[in-house]
Amino acid sequence: MSNQPGKKLKVYLNGEKLGVKDFKSYLALFDDISPPEVYEKINDRWEVGVGSVLDGGGFQQISFVNAISTTKGGGHVDYVTKLISTRLQAAVNKKNKGGKDVKPAQVKNHLSVFVNCLVENPTFDSQTKENLATKPATFKSEVKLTDDFMKKVEKCGTSC
Repeated sequence: MSNQPGKKLKVYLNGEKLGVKDFKSYLALFDDISPPEVYEKINDRWEVGVGSVLDGGGFQQISFVNAISTTKGGGHVDYVTKLISTRLQAAVNKKNKGGKDVKPAQVKNHLSVFVNCLVENPTFDSQTKENLATKPATFKSEVKLTDDFMKKVEKCGTSC
């Protein structure tokens, strides 16, 4: 799979080209896992999708860095997930006045996060490149989730 944010994709399965035109349509293939209910192309370096976890299976992620599948995630996924979880935590706690406060980790356990990004000089924790070791402070590109995107995430809540 070739996947630069905003670029056309070429996705093959068992040597057969699939009808996928971009990252968003690629994510739609994951309907048996938890497809994103909210998607945004943040800029020419970042694309993010958010969905809920099916059957209470805990946090899930699908991510790419510079066209490399990072099956274990890493700094890029942690960074985006923290932005989303913190905002959802505030929204849930505001609605749950007088109740027990929800923590970002509790919110995270109900999310599926999808990230496609370009990072300059990425570092990984192994030769298999499954986990991005690069820290968010060195990404050289900023992730700003728009208010519209976050409102959609809040609206669908942790059960998109």
